[in-house]
Amino acid sequence: AVVVSKTPNNVSIHGHTSVVGSEANPQYTSWELSSDRANAARRFLVTTQLSPDRVLKVIGEADRQLLVPQEPTSPRNQRITIMVLRGSYY
Repeated sequence: AVVVSKTPNNVSIHGHTSVVGSEANPQYTSWELSSDRANAARRFLVTTQLSPDRVLKVIGEADRQLLVPQEPTSPRNQRITIMVLRGSYY
């Protein structure tokens, strides 16, 4: 939050998951989890360091953009990506 707040750029927040599904609740898929993960990051940023107007997108990517594609169940695939948007200023 501190690093992002030092730039004048707007941001985009993406949530990601691994390929593991939920057996406990089949209605709560990797789409919901990745969207909730991105939104939790947004909430943290705007309640600590960042103006809410600087967040332009909050996106759930599910398991569509794996960080480690050769290991689809790897915990490294469960992450958020905060993109500082070039040419987009607050």
